Amino acid sequence: MYTKEQLVSAYREKYPNWSKYDDDKIYRHVTSKFPEYKTELQKPTEPEATGFVDSLPNWWKKGYNDSITGMADELMTGKKRFDLSGYEPGVVEDIASFAASMFASPADLGITLASGGVGAKVGQSVARKLVTKKLLRSGVPSSKASVIGRRAARKAYGVGVGRASGGLAGYEGVKSAFTQKLETGDIKPEEIVKDTVSGAILGGATVGTGAYLTSKGWSTLSKVTAEAGVLGTATPLTEGEMPTPQDYINSAGMIVGLKAVGGAIQTPGKLKQFWEKSRRPENRREKLSSELAESYGEQEGSDAFKKLIRKEEWIDFKGDKWTRISPPNSKKVKLLSFSKGENKILSEKEFQVQYKLSDEVEIPIEKVQQYRAGKVRELEKSLNVDDTQKQLFRYESLGKKSRDAVDTIKTDDTKIPLDYLTPSEQFRYRDSLLKKKTVAETIDAMKAEGWVTQEAKSSLFPKDFFPAPIASLMNNLTRAKYRGSQKQAIRKYYYGVGKHQTYKDTLTGEYLGRFIKTGYFTPTKKEINNFRTKGMSFKDAEEAYYVNLYNSVKAGRVPEINGATKLIAERFVSAGGSFPGFIKNYVPQMIKRDVADIMFNDMLGVFSKKSEIAKRLKQEFDTSSIDFLTNMNANPNNWLKKNEKLAIYLDRIIKRNLPSLRKETKQMLSVNLERGAELPYLKAYSKVANGLQEELFNVFGNLEKSRKFNIPDELLEKNLKTLLTRYATKAANRTSFVQTFGAKGKKFEALLKNADDNDKGIMRELHHHVKGDIEYHSNYNYQPNTKEFFKKVMEWETSSKIGLGYAPLMNVTQSTISTALEAGYIPFARGIFSLTDRKTRELIERSGVTNYSMFNEMIGASKSQGLSSKVTDFLGKWSGFTGINKVNQILAASTAKGMVDDLYKAVKGKGIYGKSANYRKWAESKLRQFDIDPKKSRLLDDDYIKAMSKFARKTQLQKDLLEDPLWFNNPKVRVFTQFKRFGYRQFNYLKDLFAHDISYGNVMPILRLGIAGFGGGIVANQAKDWARGWISGEKVINPDSKMPEDLEDIVDNIASIGAFGFMGDVVSATMEEGRTYSNALKFLAYPPFISDMENMITKFLPAVERDFKNYRQDALLRMPSRMLRLTGSSFLREGAKRFETEGMTLDRIKSTRSRRLSKILTMLEKASEPSDYDKVIGEIRDWNQSFPQSPILSSDVSAKKIYKRKLRRYKKQVLG
Repeated sequence: MYTKEQLVSAYREKYPNWSKYDDDKIYRHVTSKFPEYKTELQKPTEPEATGFVDSLPNWWKKGYNDSITGMADELMTGKKRFDLSGYEPGVVEDIASFAASMFASPADLGITLASGGVGAKVGQSVARKLVTKKLLRSGVPSSKASVIGRRAARKAYGVGVGRASGGLAGYEGVKSAFTQKLETGDIKPEEIVKDTVSGAILGGATVGTGAYLTSKGWSTLSKVTAEAGVLGTATPLTEGEMPTPQDYINSAGMIVGLKAVGGAIQTPGKLKQFWEKSRRPENRREKLSSELAESYGEQEGSDAFKKLIRKEEWIDFKGDKWTRISPPNSKKVKLLSFSKGENKILSEKEFQVQYKLSDEVEIPIEKVQQYRAGKVRELEKSLNVDDTQKQLFRYESLGKKSRDAVDTIKTDDTKIPLDYLTPSEQFRYRDSLLKKKTVAETIDAMKAEGWVTQEAKSSLFPKDFFPAPIASLMNNLTRAKYRGSQKQAIRKYYYGVGKHQTYKDTLTGEYLGRFIKTGYFTPTKKEINNFRTKGMSFKDAEEAYYVNLYNSVKAGRVPEINGATKLIAERFVSAGGSFPGFIKNYVPQMIKRDVADIMFNDMLGVFSKKSEIAKRLKQEFDTSSIDFLTNMNANPNNWLKKNEKLAIYLDRIIKRNLPSLRKETKQMLSVNLERGAELPYLKAYSKVANGLQEELFNVFGNLEKSRKFNIPDELLEKNLKTLLTRYATKAANRTSFVQTFGAKGKKFEALLKNADDNDKGIMRELHHHVKGDIEYHSNYNYQPNTKEFFKKVMEWETSSKIGLGYAPLMNVTQSTISTALEAGYIPFARGIFSLTDRKTRELIERSGVTNYSMFNEMIGASKSQGLSSKVTDFLGKWSGFTGINKVNQILAASTAKGMVDDLYKAVKGKGIYGKSANYRKWAESKLRQFDIDPKKSRLLDDDYIKAMSKFARKTQLQKDLLEDPLWFNNPKVRVFTQFKRFGYRQFNYLKDLFAHDISYGNVMPILRLGIAGFGGGIVANQAKDWARGWISGEKVINPDSKMPEDLEDIVDNIASIGAFGFMGDVVSATMEEGRTYSNALKFLAYPPFISDMENMITKFLPAVERDFKNYRQDALLRMPSRMLRLTGSSFLREGAKRFETEGMTLDRIKSTRSRRLSKILTMLEKASEPSDYDKVIGEIRDWNQSFPQSPILSSDVSAKKIYKRKLRRYKKQVLG
């Protein structure tokens, strides 16, 4: 190791231009660049005070020490403000500390900003010359290059970053003075001038590089890297030295600091933009282009017309009310009576004579036609068309026979009087006019008033922040609603998806609630035991009960069920859906879910070699099996005519593949095979595939079509509880889809047609999720065997990490970091007590908040199927996770109701907070987040239901297609993002909540987060410690379970209960020494199953190998404990301690003791107050009482030990 004299002498010899400086300055300069050359240990100094500042991370403290204010502190006190002896910053922390030094105090920031004008003049000149020179080298003409260079430099120095770079001159000059005073005790003016000019030139070169790269379209991150490279190379060269890695680290920190200071210059404007953006409602009304208004308005108007027809009440002679559901221009009129549950099909003539509209009831029957003709003339007049157009409309409405008659006598001056039309033709004409009017009014309203749509969103990072490859990756991690161009078409689609999700959830809750209210789906144990025979389990008896109920409904013995299915039909018809009619004592006919999945995968598998088929026939068809099936089944007869050769070949393929299909698929095809018919196998295949497609997703055949294929009795789902749950869920989804996008999705197609090409892919993928066919689409799925394997992997991970882990204990605190955090503790408490109110419970039931299963989302399934899935489901219930999650959802919904009442009162100026104008604005904004108009005169049940659904989905981290990245819900990627989705949602939830509420001056959520971390963290950690002790049989020592003492402890507690979401470990690494960013990011990025594999390869297998090498056959005694640890389950890992051999226990305690001792020695290094030493004594006492067989002795914590520990650290630095 060099002495100080040797080091200074060697440096002067290598760099002669440094000979003019004294030894102290050279020594300080060299050791700042090469810390490994320090020749003596610094004595620890005591901090002047303790408190919030002392809880800040070490990288910030280092930045303060190195700042101008920090140097001033050192000059006045003779020591640095913070003692960082032993602190070893990594590269990221080094960059952060250097950046922090530039604005560690108001003085540092002020010096940089105040001197920006002077340095900017020199820097701007340098930047202009540098950009011009680079452009000339690139072949740009000199006249043009000069203009571009001047503009680029002027622009760069006209914004925050450029002006901050100009401030680098003044900052370097002031810092030079302090450095000289500290190092030599004297200040030389010529050195200050030199450093000031040097700072201006370097700042100009750096900004010039950035300006040039901007002109070339480089990303922000790439420009920062290049600027750091220029500054890191130029700075030492101006001093006659070669660049070192430390120079580049310092330069990166300086560039980051300059960017931050530049941002500070623009802060007032940016803050204003940020607050305004945070206050914007989620949705807003906006004008739209004429082309888009016509395209979308036509479909919206057509759907509105269909709903208008369904709202008309037709009265028969008995006074019964009927709804017309047949399409306009239909020769047969189909009517439904929802009150009676009956259907009627009549001819047009019968319908005209026997039924009146509700406004025609008082009109004598002989005058009804005259009245209707008058209504038709009113419609013609309202359309404001000329006589020629009117005649064309009338001609179009004529039936074929009447039209032929008119054609034979028609001349140029012939007119068709309205009386010429028969009553049926007049009625069809009336429908045609009404549709034209509805469509025209819808389009005109859209052109005049615009539409309600999602507010334009922008990602956290600017579009050009990352290089293209990284930008693509970050784009995949962006919330779906932030994706795309954010132009009108895609934003309207996002708005529709949001409405669809909320309406679907509320309908599901309403439907299931109606079934539950019948009383048949909550049987007592006695009722179930009535079906229990000898040797039958309770579960089998429960199955028998619901099968018997299924048969009872079919037999007409349970009419209450029919009332609920009629409600489903009524909602669907009102939304504009096509309903085939009522069936007496209706019970849905649905294939068992697991069987349906098996068969549909078989169906897709038949065409797994489509490319080979296409090549052989020289005929292309869609590469996606599911799209091929959809196209073929849309109109089978038409498809067969157009694809005759392909149809013949496919018929042979299906016949040849029959032996390889599953038993259930063969059985289904067999009962639908028409022996002796043309193409029997293809037709049977088409029938079955079409039926399965309608049952599993998109069009819901049980609700909107008459069944066209046969189902073997043994394949039917006969557990009525399972059956009606599936039926209600599917019906709710389909009804919501029809309401939002139209029965055939025409509104989606209109938006897609008007969307940017880049947006179309995003919209199509999201629409597959909405329709429900994403799980079967070949573009988004693995082959069936691979998919099933990954499903088993997810089930295993969920069982071991959640069912047999601490997640249920942590989930207890979820309401404290979500529901109570946002609503407040008093509304939260009121929400708990409101559960005694019958009306509140009814609204919660109708909101559908308890239908979502977080557990099923974790395993990637909508419902548990198969043995492994049932085991996983059982563990979710046994551990309490499922129950706790349901309670949290109920509490969120009940709190939402009280919260909405409070907000509404405030908006109306009532209550304590209604007197504050700012609070009223905040309350209005919160109501809009719930899709509630603050101006409405009173709140309806639907308002509460919407609010409950939205609030529970958001606070309880339920699946939301718009809030999640599309990538997260892609079936191919799902196994790699398992468990990551919930942390991602929590992080975004807190970020959005804080941004919105703080913009209105409401800081209470932040304070409540601190309380949650203070109290909730203690409760969660102590509950976890109790569980660990109970399972392992050992006393658990966990300092995190104690009362938090500083900011670091509070942050750790907040992170421990998951409040920071997926960024929790990163935040802890920022605050706490000893935790690394690399480990935090590794945990963030690694899928659970990859972590398990790494654990097996790096820990389990080497340990087993050592066991057999050292203990031979006795190694088998160690296997149970090692196998339990391998599972990755927290519970089983603790349970493994009970199966350890004595030697394993001693080894584990020894390893734990080593980690605990290291922490105690670190505490001693930092100790400065008597209370610090008391904490150390307490730590040692706790350990020795728990593990007397391996105590920590006084010799382990001696002063000599601490000295050696510091010495080892510096030796490590010397060795690199």
